[in-house]
Amino acid sequence: MVSALESYRRRATQLAKALSSGAIEMVSLDHAELKKFRVFIHSDENAWQRFLGWQDRTLHAKTTRDHLDQWYFTQGKHTYSFLAKIVGEDRYVGWLTINSAETRPELQIGYFILPSERNKGLATQIVNQTILACENHPHMLPWKNIIAGVEEDNAASMSVLKKAGFIESKEDNVIVGNQDLQLVMFRRSLDKAADLHKKVVRDGVAR
Repeated sequence: MVSALESYRRRATQLAKALSSGAIEMVSLDHAELKKFRVFIHSDENAWQRFLGWQDRTLHAKTTRDHLDQWYFTQGKHTYSFLAKIVGEDRYVGWLTINSAETRPELQIGYFILPSERNKGLATQIVNQTILACENHPHMLPWKNIIAGVEEDNAASMSVLKKAGFIESKEDNVIVGNQDLQLVMFRRSLDKAADLHKKVVRDGVAR
């Protein structure tokens, strides 16, 4: 009998494959991959702390395999995080997190590009690949809308979402925790996702 944890990990692997529809490969987190990522960004402590902040502050460089497995299963069971790498290269460029609870009316995404990899079209590629994955794999991602939250001073990320067809949804704007951090929420319908296929294939990624 397959355990709930094993089922979660299998789904994470399937989603990673579905999300890797372009020049960026999505890799589901496991202990070995996490250690490699930590070494890769060893000189950028801010990026590592940002990554931990997106995941769980108890997840750290010396985490044990059992600890990581437990963390996997306490994310909410429907939240999946992926490291983003250039296809064919051992080069991390950022990460993607999705909340895919079937009880939600939409798929929520968040993404981060490492400072050294910005201004290369990578965020646009990640967002477009996510849209295409929803269109091409409705059995795994059966949502008709995607939402994403952006910090109110992050004009670059807002531009990425607008280019991908997202529209600001002011009624969804939220304040995060007690930090008075305003997130501007964007929403996109998936009914025209197929139109992005040629664009994703054509544009590729800066190497």
